[in-house]
Amino acid sequence: MELHSEANFKTGGAERPLNIPVCCLAVAKVNPPRLFKFLSSDCHPITIPTRKHNAEDTKIIEQEVKELLKAGVIEEASTP
Repeated sequence: MELHSEANFKTGGAERPLNIPVCCLAVAKVNPPRLFKFLSSDCHPITIPTRKHNAEDTKIIEQEVKELLKAGVIEEASTP
């Protein structure tokens, strides 16, 4: 930011871009929140049996998964 006099943020809409002078910016250090800090040490994941689908739904699900794999939206898992 030292080489620039202002930071410009485009909103992507009808509003004008937001221009902030560099003299008003400051670096902030924010520690990330601790995930799962309220869980006890004897907490275990809940398991649920796989939901059964009828033949028609299974066919639709398999086709959707194939399309998502082909499009690169999802990838095959290597875990059991």
